[in-house]
Amino acid sequence: MDGVAEYDTTGQVWLDHSYLGDGWWYQPREAFEVEVNGSTELFGRLPREGVEWDDRNRFRPLEDVDEPETRAGQEASISQDWVYEHWQGFPIATGEDTEVVVRPTDHDVWIGRLMVIDRDGASLVYFSDAQTIVRWRGRADHDWGLAGIALWTIGQEDVRLWEQLEGGGLPAETKRLNA
Repeated sequence: MDGVAEYDTTGQVWLDHSYLGDGWWYQPREAFEVEVNGSTELFGRLPREGVEWDDRNRFRPLEDVDEPETRAGQEASISQDWVYEHWQGFPIATGEDTEVVVRPTDHDVWIGRLMVIDRDGASLVYFSDAQTIVRWRGRADHDWGLAGIALWTIGQEDVRLWEQLEGGGLPAETKRLNA
C-alpha cells in the first residue's frame, strides 16, 4: 500500500483515531508479547487459516472470505470481556525481582491486568462487606505469609472497607470492625 492520502475539510475537524487501509488487508487487534528473563511468549493470537501475513503484522485472506472465516476451525472468537492466557513454565523464581515486559504486537491492543500466579491457580472472588475482606487480608498475612492482596472497586463495596484498609499494607494485627 503506497501513495498519498489526505483529509480535506472546509471546517474544524477533531479526530480521535484514523485508520487508512486496503479493503483486503486486516490489522488484527488481539496479540501481545510478554518477555521475562530473555524468554518471549506471544499471547492472544487467534489461529488463522488461508491468510498471508506481511511485514507490518497485517494479513489478507487468500480467498474471497471475511475475517471471521479465517479463524481456524471458526470457533476462535474475540472476547468482549476477560481472556486469560497461560504461560506454562513461566521463567521466574520466587524471592527474586524479575522484570516483565508486556509489548503489544498488534495495532490498538489494550491490556487491562497482568496477574502472575502459581501453576496451581488462583481465584477471583468478589466480597462486598468490609468484615469479610479484612478477615481474608489477615489470613493472607498470618496464615500464608503473603506480601499483599489485590483489590479493586466494583461499585457495591461496604463503605467501611477503606477505613479498615488504611495505609494499604497488611498490618501485624487487624482491627475489629464495629458493626
